[in-house]
Parts: sequence; structure tokens; C-alpha cells
Amino acid sequence: MKKIVVVLFLLILGCKPKEVVEKPQNLIHRDTMISILYDLSLLQSTSNHNIDTNFNKNIPAFITHKYKIDSLQFVQSNRYYASQVDDYQKMYEEVYQKVKTEILKTESGQ
Repeated sequence: MKKIVVVLFLLILGCKPKEVVEKPQNLIHRDTMISILYDLSLLQSTSNHNIDTNFNKNIPAFITHKYKIDSLQFVQSNRYYASQVDDYQKMYEEVYQKVKTEILKTESGQ
């Protein structure tokens, strides 16, 4: 799990846009975006252990339904946040802390 978050983070840092991305009109709120990124990291990590090939296909539908967004809104919001490298790094640090907290809870039996 930790490896997935680190790899995603490194990919994002390596993809610095050369021009500023305009803020989309339907920007997903920062806290909601962090929750989406957290859910995506969990779902992607579990999909590696799931033999049901439809599981990966259902991840986008699950996310869009849960957060009442559409895929274009997610892509535009993610692109905008990724263009703000320092803040995007902080967002992923928050995602990592959420994952770490859940791991500690699981390990302690809570």
C-alpha cells in the first residue's frame, strides 16, 4: 500500500506542467478530492489481489456514484490540483496519513 502511494506521488512530481491550468468551474472541493484519492488508493491496492476482472472496471463507477461526480469533473479537478504541485504533494501526504492511520487501527485490532 505504501509503495502505491509513493509511486503515485513520484509520478505526479515528475509530471510538472509547463503552463498553468485554469481552475475548472466544477472543481471538486479539496477535502473531497483527498477522500477520492484515498478511496482510489485503497481500491487500486485491493484490485491487485482480486481475481474478478470486472472489479477494476467498476472502480470509476463506484467513485463517481459515491461522490456524485462525473469522470470529466474528476479529470479536470485532478489535472488542476496536479498543476499546483506543492499543494498536490500535501494532499497526497494527507492521503498517506489516512492510510497509515487505518493500518495502525487494523494492526491494533480496533
